[in-house]
Amino acid sequence: MRIYKNPWVTRESYFVKTGTAKSAKMEAAKSNGYSIDFWDGKWVVRKTAYYNKSLSEMPVICENRCSLQTQIDKAIVDTVLGFVEAAKMDEPVGNSDRLEENKE
Repeated sequence: MRIYKNPWVTRESYFVKTGTAKSAKMEAAKSNGYSIDFWDGKWVVRKTAYYNKSLSEMPVICENRCSLQTQIDKAIVDTVLGFVEAAKMDEPVGNSDRLEENKE
């Protein structure tokens, strides 16, 4: 996985490539990925595409053998299991009395 820094903006902005994007017949090659921008005090993540020529001009600030998809999968699993655990703590399974109270 390579993390690119966008040199054309003044805010913190990074790009992580996930694959090849479709290009029109006479269009230059481009890559899909995620853009991570610090905007108005918050980190914003967007799916986006960059031309490969632009990527070649962007500095690589981090490169490792880690798979981005593996990290995304781990984040999804952690998030889902966190919500499941919170739901179990709030509402024990088989507690129908509490359900009846909520209906009224």
